[in-house]
Amino acid sequence: MYGTPIIKLAEDSGRLAIKAAIKRGSKSAQAKLNKLDIDTITDLTVVYENAREDIRNSILNHAGDSGSLRIETMNSLLQQVNNRLDQLSVARNAMLDDRLLAAARLGTEPVAAAGVGVNFARINEDAVRFVNELVTGEGLQLSDRLWRIDNHAKQVVGQAIQSSIIQGHSASEAAQQLLSRGESVPADIASKMNIANATRVSQEASSSLMTGDGNPYRNALRVMRTEIGRANNKAFEESVFEVPEAIGTRFMLSPNHPRPDICDMHASVNRYGLGPGVYPKGKNPYPAHPETISFMEVVFSDEVSKFDRESKEDRIAWLNKQSGTTQEQVLGGRKKRAALKSGFLKENQIATPWKVLKVRYERLGIDVDSLQIKPVPLSTVSIVEGLSPVAVPVSKAFEIKGYRQVSKRTLAAIDSVHGDGKLDLIQIKKSTSRKFRGAYSMTLSGKPGNIQISQVGAHKDLTLAHEIGHFIDHRGVRHVSGSVDQEIFASWTDDTHKEWRDAVFNSRATQHLSELHKTNVVNGYRIDKGHVDYLLTTHEVWARSYAQYITVRSGDEVMARQLKEMLNLKKTAPVYYDYQWDEDDFQPIAQAFDRLFTKLGWISDER
Repeated sequence: MYGTPIIKLAEDSGRLAIKAAIKRGSKSAQAKLNKLDIDTITDLTVVYENAREDIRNSILNHAGDSGSLRIETMNSLLQQVNNRLDQLSVARNAMLDDRLLAAARLGTEPVAAAGVGVNFARINEDAVRFVNELVTGEGLQLSDRLWRIDNHAKQVVGQAIQSSIIQGHSASEAAQQLLSRGESVPADIASKMNIANATRVSQEASSSLMTGDGNPYRNALRVMRTEIGRANNKAFEESVFEVPEAIGTRFMLSPNHPRPDICDMHASVNRYGLGPGVYPKGKNPYPAHPETISFMEVVFSDEVSKFDRESKEDRIAWLNKQSGTTQEQVLGGRKKRAALKSGFLKENQIATPWKVLKVRYERLGIDVDSLQIKPVPLSTVSIVEGLSPVAVPVSKAFEIKGYRQVSKRTLAAIDSVHGDGKLDLIQIKKSTSRKFRGAYSMTLSGKPGNIQISQVGAHKDLTLAHEIGHFIDHRGVRHVSGSVDQEIFASWTDDTHKEWRDAVFNSRATQHLSELHKTNVVNGYRIDKGHVDYLLTTHEVWARSYAQYITVRSGDEVMARQLKEMLNLKKTAPVYYDYQWDEDDFQPIAQAFDRLFTKLGWISDER
């Protein structure tokens, strides 16, 4: 009767010893990882410097008696230089393979030293495989990024050699012709004759490998340090979660962290209620950026306090509590800080570069200079309940300047389905652009611009209905606050559109798009996640569903054929992006449109 408590006490003591050993081992392994990082910098520098010296000597050896490079030797020289760069790639990649595995082993070392029975060899191999197969946000695997670095090296070194030889050769020929006619050689031609001097070319070409902005050596070092850290942390995370008491990993700032940036947010926000900077398995944002020198430490369940669990906050809330300086440092500039203050910045946009956000905001009609237009709920709009037939046809709002037949046919289909209130007058124009099939433009102040339909689009009727859908979403329901017109897309926030939002975002097609966003590759093709992001924006979903609604309710044969062609892409496209909905999937959406437009007084309530 006294044995059970003693056994439990021994078990508790054993678990405490394991956790303490992992904590101690983590510090030791981190020190070793820091040394591995320093050794990698040193060794990679030697590999590139040796290649640079060999390239310099190759160029000097191809010089003629005059010390200049002749155009006849250019191809031979370039071949020799490219062969040396290929050797450089092989040596560097072999070093990277070795360091990735070494880093993974250091990741599992703390748990291994604690005596936990785990297949560490498998975890290490999986971590290295993960690094090699990971597709980054730019759609490239590790091998793709290394190939791009190597291709850049051949371009910059080759360009330095070719341009010098060709310019020097041309200058020499020009000088000979002038001298044969008894004329003097101008200073500018004489100066170019020395461009092909082997000593000069060797210095310039070899230096391009390791100097200048974005040089190949610096890019290679950035990739190697980033992926070595990724392999280490992946192996560490996989191994520590084999311990039952492990509940998360803490994002730790390195003592050598140079200046505040996004890492400070990751290390401070209590996003999951596990404590500041603590993340469940698979959620730790490491690496936060290339060459992140931060690291992880394991957190056990008994280390999470009641306060930690009750003080959970998202990253936007955390940012809003920080000083303006910290906000700029974390977000990377004043514009994103302004977007945060204006309420436009979303949590999934924190790491998005401003140049990308700027384009997105402009599409939404936001003045990117002032960032003063704020989304205003449209639920206070006065709705005339049960209004039967609408007095104003939608077609009255359009001045047709291009594609007259298409425009008249599409507008007739829309008029047969619903009317509208008072709309701004807007033009339909023809475009020669190959960048878009259709576009609804607006001014920075939020006023409508025009609708353009490209001549390259195959489904012009459906496209025009889509763009008219944007126009109606933007201007069909209006909310005026005082004398300031603060109009946005009604589909975003208007309470009257809630049933439509529920129907469309619960549909199979939209759910499939959401799943695509979580996937990297389908049928050997990389998923364009930026395109999926765009397709899932509420106003874009509105426009696509509005075009299909008009097609279904009007019975227009041309639009129906175009819709069928869009849906048939599912059978032929290697990656199918759900632009439209299958018939049964669309029924609840069409019914939501019916009720919405009836409530707005745009169709008869007897439909």
